[in-house]
Amino acid sequence: MTQTQEVETMVGMMKAEITDMIEKDIVPSTVASFSELHDYCDANMLGQPELLDIDDSEAMAHLCDVFNAASNDVDAWIKNGMPS
Repeated sequence: MTQTQEVETMVGMMKAEITDMIEKDIVPSTVASFSELHDYCDANMLGQPELLDIDDSEAMAHLCDVFNAASNDVDAWIKNGMPS
Protein backbone atom coordinates (compact mmCIF):
# COMPACT_ATOMS: atom_id res chain seq x y z
CA MET A 1 0.00 0.00 0.00
CA THR A 2 1.35 3.43 -0.91
CA GLN A 3 1.48 6.27 1.60
CA THR A 4 -1.33 8.01 -0.31
CA GLN A 5 -3.48 4.91 0.09
CA GLU A 6 -2.60 4.71 3.78
CA VAL A 7 -3.66 8.34 4.24
CA GLU A 8 -6.93 7.74 2.37
CA THR A 9 -7.65 4.66 4.50
CA MET A 10 -6.93 6.53 7.72
CA VAL A 11 -9.07 9.50 6.61
CA GLY A 12 -11.98 7.13 6.00
CA MET A 13 -11.55 5.54 9.42
CA MET A 14 -11.31 8.93 11.13
CA LYS A 15 -14.41 10.28 9.38
CA ALA A 16 -16.38 7.17 10.36
CA GLU A 17 -15.28 7.48 13.99
CA ILE A 18 -16.13 11.19 14.13
CA THR A 19 -19.53 10.59 12.53
CA ASP A 20 -20.19 7.82 15.05
CA MET A 21 -19.19 10.07 17.97
CA ILE A 22 -21.51 12.80 16.69
CA GLU A 23 -24.38 10.30 16.43
CA LYS A 24 -23.66 9.19 20.03
CA ASP A 25 -23.53 12.82 21.27
CA ILE A 26 -19.89 12.49 22.30
CA VAL A 27 -18.86 15.22 19.85
CA PRO A 28 -21.26 18.04 18.88
CA SER A 29 -22.22 18.33 15.23
CA THR A 30 -21.01 21.94 15.46
CA VAL A 31 -17.37 20.91 15.95
CA ALA A 32 -15.41 23.35 13.80
CA SER A 33 -11.93 21.82 13.40
CA PHE A 34 -9.77 18.79 14.03
CA SER A 35 -8.10 20.55 16.95
CA GLU A 36 -11.51 21.23 18.56
CA LEU A 37 -12.11 17.46 18.66
CA HIS A 38 -9.57 17.38 21.51
CA ASP A 39 -12.18 19.12 23.68
CA TYR A 40 -14.30 15.96 23.46
CA CYS A 41 -11.92 13.05 22.80
CA ASP A 42 -8.28 12.19 22.22
CA ALA A 43 -8.29 13.03 18.52
CA ASN A 44 -4.77 11.61 18.21
CA MET A 45 -6.28 8.17 18.71
CA LEU A 46 -8.60 8.42 15.71
CA GLY A 47 -7.99 6.01 12.88
CA GLN A 48 -5.11 3.98 14.27
CA PRO A 49 -5.04 3.16 17.99
CA GLU A 50 -3.79 -0.40 17.36
CA LEU A 51 -0.64 1.04 15.77
CA LEU A 52 0.61 2.80 18.89
CA ASP A 53 2.71 -0.19 19.99
CA ILE A 54 5.27 0.37 17.22
CA ASP A 55 8.82 -0.06 18.55
CA ASP A 56 10.65 0.85 15.33
CA SER A 57 11.46 4.58 15.12
CA GLU A 58 11.37 4.60 11.31
CA ALA A 59 7.94 2.96 11.30
CA MET A 60 6.72 5.42 13.94
CA ALA A 61 7.98 8.36 11.86
CA HIS A 62 6.10 6.96 8.86
CA LEU A 63 2.93 6.58 10.95
CA CYS A 64 3.28 10.18 12.14
CA ASP A 65 3.59 11.38 8.53
CA VAL A 66 0.47 9.44 7.55
CA PHE A 67 -1.46 10.63 10.62
CA ASN A 68 -0.50 14.28 10.07
CA ALA A 69 -1.61 14.17 6.43
CA ALA A 70 -4.85 12.40 7.38
CA SER A 71 -5.64 14.83 10.20
CA ASN A 72 -5.08 17.76 7.81
CA ASP A 73 -7.54 16.20 5.33
CA VAL A 74 -10.06 15.58 8.11
CA ASP A 75 -9.64 19.14 9.36
CA ALA A 76 -10.51 20.41 5.87
CA TRP A 77 -13.51 18.04 5.77
CA ILE A 78 -14.78 19.35 9.12
CA LYS A 79 -14.29 22.97 8.08
CA ASN A 80 -16.21 22.21 4.87
CA GLY A 81 -19.26 21.09 6.86
CA MET A 82 -18.49 17.34 6.94
CA PRO A 83 -20.08 16.44 3.58
CA SER A 84 -20.91 12.78 2.95
